Amino acid sequence: MIGTIEVGYQFDDVDNETVPGLNESQDFPAQTATTTAPTSVAIESNQLKAIVLSNDDNFAYFAALAVPHPVSFVINATRSEGGTSVTRNVTGAGNIISSESFIGDDTLSYTTFYIGELSGEITSLPGNAVINPTLFTLNDQTPLVIGPSVSPIVSTQVWVHVLVQLGATAGTTQYRIKFWQVDDDNNQVPGTSEQHDYFFDNDFRGDDPVFPHNT
Repeated sequence: MIGTIEVGYQFDDVDNETVPGLNESQDFPAQTATTTAPTSVAIESNQLKAIVLSNDDNFAYFAALAVPHPVSFVINATRSEGGTSVTRNVTGAGNIISSESFIGDDTLSYTTFYIGELSGEITSLPGNAVINPTLFTLNDQTPLVIGPSVSPIVSTQVWVHVLVQLGATAGTTQYRIKFWQVDDDNNQVPGTSEQHDYFFDNDFRGDDPVFPHNT
């Protein structure tokens, strides 16, 4: 009796793709938009909510992106440090999970961005910090991301093979793999997103090199 043979299906649009590191990508950011007069910026339910004029700078580009889409951002906040009020720029990263455009009472068009899965410096802001409506910058993280790619067949497993090339240099490279289920229209099914972080350490010592890992 012949048993079951598991055969993987190759994602042709992912195979042999290269993701440049932050230190070598000349295309980062791919797109950027900034305003020094956002209508409002706030953190609500662990999400960053920002309202800007729709035609301000390059925000229309970000409003047209398919979501979720990875971005980094910069805001300005005031917080208490050692009893002293300090105002400075704060960076963060996350995914644009939705954007909505509307016409304000002044008949101008505005866009509201919702950014979830926050990480970076933004997560260390205390609850009593004040986010100032003086800066909102979005950077497209696309050069540092491959995908998303959708499987043409229903599957229960994902196999990922990664090659890291650090060459004759000591250092560590980090990467994140994210996946989620989609419906028949390829829209993300809520509650199915998972992510896993990995790293490769290249312990190059000149006379005793340890070559990059291949898995």
